[in-house]
Amino acid sequence: ANDVGMIQVADVGVGISGLEGQQAVMASDFSIAQFRFLDRLLLHHGRLSYKRFARMVSFFFYKNLIIGLILFYYDALSFFSGQTMFYEIHLGLYNVLFVAAPILVVGVFDQDVRPETARKYPQIYQQGVRNEYFDTRAKLTQIVEAVYASIVIFTLTLFAYDGKASDRNSGKVQEMITTGTVLFTVLVLVVNIQSGLLINYWNKWNHIAVWSTISVWFFMNFTWQLTPIEWSNKVHAMYSDIVISGYYLFTVFVITVAALAPGIVYRTYMRIYHPQDHEILQALEKGEQYMGASWRSYFFGENAEDAGTAPMEPIIKKKEKKKQREKGRKEDLEKLVVQKPELADPEYTEPEPVNNISTDADSAPQSGGGGLPRALVVAIATSTVF
Repeated sequence: ANDVGMIQVADVGVGISGLEGQQAVMASDFSIAQFRFLDRLLLHHGRLSYKRFARMVSFFFYKNLIIGLILFYYDALSFFSGQTMFYEIHLGLYNVLFVAAPILVVGVFDQDVRPETARKYPQIYQQGVRNEYFDTRAKLTQIVEAVYASIVIFTLTLFAYDGKASDRNSGKVQEMITTGTVLFTVLVLVVNIQSGLLINYWNKWNHIAVWSTISVWFFMNFTWQLTPIEWSNKVHAMYSDIVISGYYLFTVFVITVAALAPGIVYRTYMRIYHPQDHEILQALEKGEQYMGASWRSYFFGENAEDAGTAPMEPIIKKKEKKKQREKGRKEDLEKLVVQKPELADPEYTEPEPVNNISTDADSAPQSGGGGLPRALVVAIATSTVF
């Protein structure tokens, strides 16, 4: 019929393979075997695809903007001579080796809530409809963080290694390439830790990507400086000379914390006082405790409106209705127990009736005139009970 035409016109076409043929499947972007798979395709895979892609693209802006601004700052400081303070090999491998793996793993494996939770609370799908992860606010947040981090990394590193004093065994002052290597170390740490802050669900691949990338940077510096001077050139025997100094480790740690601290504080504040839909569901899944009060009671209790949970009102109403139904079932069960005590006590026995009618089988009338036969009385009583 017109299935193929509608699929081709749609932004994203989904075809269902069935007895009607494979024309719709061949023309579609995604194919499913049964219609019941559509909710998982949309609420889980489609939603995560949007969030992963949006975070990955936003982070590309961040990591490229931060190094571009640092290069611009030094170029302006050197009267736009085109001089760079970074070793050429380090600069060439920045996007290829030192910062690429963590965000790619986020774009492939990251997920915010479990699939069953997303299907139970479909309101979370509205995050994509509202474009919360790639709107103006999200982009400006990444830009502001990149600008701030670039200024902190550049100024504090130059202040710490101003070339007027020496902490090296040789007595030589710090050279431009030495200062650039220290700055690049801080840059690699900041960018990779920042990518780790974007991760909702840490798995083994996230750990491998983040920590192995940082390890590759230090391993490369230690090994490359040991190569012949014809290869290592300006960095020959340089890195081991500065690493043995406690001043280097202290400087790298302080500048890294200073560059990341405002972003961490901002994210913590937003998670506590203005949580997003998936953060509320994450707290419900984990049963987290925060400042002595459960996240569940904070988000869904009296302060639900203050916590910014307006998009989750349907979930709150659904939970209230569920509590009311459970309360009603409990009351009905109590009434039933009063009427039928044997439900509450399995060993309960019916008391013997006190009357003058004999229950002896021999004295019971068998037919007509004096009453009903005993078998018929039992059958009537059984049918009445059931």
